[in-house]
Amino acid sequence: MKQENKRKWKIIIFISCLKALAILTYTLQKIFQDSFEYSLLKTWIIILSIFIPLTILITCHTYSQCIFMLTIPQIVSKRGRMFLIAAAFLIALSGPTRNLIRNGEILSESLSCSQDQVRIALKNLVDAAKEPYKMVKDMVSKMLPVIERNIERIKENLLEMKQNIVNVVRSIKKAFSWLENIVKVCNEEKGSPLEKCEAALDEAFKSCRDKFGPLSFLCEATNVGKGFCYLLKPIEYFCEMIDFISDEVLEAIEKKMKDFISKVEEMFYVSINIDHDFDFQTNASKSIEKIHSEISQEIKSRTSRALKFIDYINFFLSFYFIMIYFKAIRFHNSYMTSLRFKNIFISKSFLKVDKYRGELGMDQVMPLTHKERKYLIQMTSIKLARHEWRHLLKSSVFLLFSTLHLCGIVMADYSLFWIMTMIRFYGSRGSVASKNVERDVDLLTVNVSGHGIMADFCKELVNVMEPLTQTSDVDFVTCLPHAETPNFKKYESIAMLIVSSWIILFFEPYALRLRNSIMEHYYPQRSEHRVNWLYHEILRKRTGFTKFARKQMKEKLFRESPATCMQVLRSKFSRFWIFRKIFGYNENISCLVCSKMMRHNDDLIRCDTDGCVGAYCFECFDDLRDTCPLCRNLLGYSDASDIDEEVGSSEEEPEIDESLPTTKLLKQ
Repeated sequence: MKQENKRKWKIIIFISCLKALAILTYTLQKIFQDSFEYSLLKTWIIILSIFIPLTILITCHTYSQCIFMLTIPQIVSKRGRMFLIAAAFLIALSGPTRNLIRNGEILSESLSCSQDQVRIALKNLVDAAKEPYKMVKDMVSKMLPVIERNIERIKENLLEMKQNIVNVVRSIKKAFSWLENIVKVCNEEKGSPLEKCEAALDEAFKSCRDKFGPLSFLCEATNVGKGFCYLLKPIEYFCEMIDFISDEVLEAIEKKMKDFISKVEEMFYVSINIDHDFDFQTNASKSIEKIHSEISQEIKSRTSRALKFIDYINFFLSFYFIMIYFKAIRFHNSYMTSLRFKNIFISKSFLKVDKYRGELGMDQVMPLTHKERKYLIQMTSIKLARHEWRHLLKSSVFLLFSTLHLCGIVMADYSLFWIMTMIRFYGSRGSVASKNVERDVDLLTVNVSGHGIMADFCKELVNVMEPLTQTSDVDFVTCLPHAETPNFKKYESIAMLIVSSWIILFFEPYALRLRNSIMEHYYPQRSEHRVNWLYHEILRKRTGFTKFARKQMKEKLFRESPATCMQVLRSKFSRFWIFRKIFGYNENISCLVCSKMMRHNDDLIRCDTDGCVGAYCFECFDDLRDTCPLCRNLLGYSDASDIDEEVGSSEEEPEIDESLPTTKLLKQ
């Protein structure tokens, strides 16, 4: 039967070891590959280099099996929790912290770009403020070509008009000269109109007289017609007027036109001379672009060192499990060499020994006293011992600070990402809105309608003046930061490790108890020795406590001491309630054993024996087994009369060293 049980236990242990190896393999793969971004080949090389030798040792040697089984609860202990927290911090360094540094670099570059844009805008503003004459000069220099061009056009038109007028005058002169020539020709060949008229009438009179003969008196009528010939006399003056107009009037018109053209030229003549002196000097050892590049390089060089350090730590963390194996080996050696080491648990073997001593009529330990229950605990009990509570609280404080630190790193990374995203979103929206507003609303608009020289001249002047009314445009869209997106898988890994650490923290006391059960299974003889030592240690502490309690009560009862000033005042003014409140009572309301002061008499258990002054607290009265030591041996009590209670022993029990001093036991 024993061999069959051993075989079953070996099979169960082997299967549990394989399951543990599979779980650890999967966990390490997820941590190294997903969190630390190791390659698949590197991850499996590390895992196989750790677990192949372990598998061989577990299957071949009992000691290796025991050590491996001890590593399982050791993983769920402080070391395992430290590994998870260290892994979480390294994931935070390789993920959120790296991303935080990168976003910081992007933000610094964005700020530098914005500073350059602001610098350019300020430079333009300073130039405009310090050199207003330059703007006027630029405006005049732009207006002068326009004015000159339009003046040339006006000049060309005026010259063309002048030439046309001159041509008209010349044509008129030529026409008059032609008429004059015609008149001269007519006068020279046929005479003047008066002469021609008189000659025609004389010839008609002669022909009439020749034809009519005796009736020639009828021809005298032609002499009457000579009076009408004098009507042609003004034509001779008209020809003379033509000569006057051709010579005098046309010369005056030509002179007036020349005077008009000269006045127009004088009116449109403009000469502008601009004299201005400006001296501005700057002394700069480096340009702005060079300073910007040096700042960026310095930031990258400093952050690259931190990132390399993170990579090195990631590599060394992969060997952290070796420390867990060393801790398991240390626990094994301490368990095998020291009886006091972690010997605070009440196991089934302990209860069997207590039951056996009860059957023999010997002193028993169970049930435990109130003080013993604070540091002694059963293996299967849900309650925690005092040292377990203390360790749990200390670890909780450490884990709480670590959790807050990790959450702060994650929140800082995501907050910076969110802020940069909002900056880019609202910055781009604001830039588009401002452009739309500037496009819709102009500061100054001038519309010129009409056609012709002056309309074109005014339109060109408006186009020249329009750029001066526009504001300087500074485009910050190109400088808006584009944040790196956080790795949310690493956020999940950090959260999983934190939750696992808290779960491990609360289950750590129960997991560490399994180490004693594992050692009890593999080394039953050593477990029996430890149970025997713990049993007799409890008995010795109880015996020492009884002796110490009797000595303490004797010193308090039989030692005479003078009355103090406070006791005298209490006795004199005890009948007044206000003084009783101030000075208190003379009545002793403290425990005779532990001297613990009580607020009320009801908190003490007084002895019912007449004349006995014994008063005890509930804990001490329970430890004294409901017996007043004063009534039991009040008169013949001395240091030599200390009662030694017989403790059952056997020849098989090993010799045991002295226990702790009784003063330390009472403090506990």
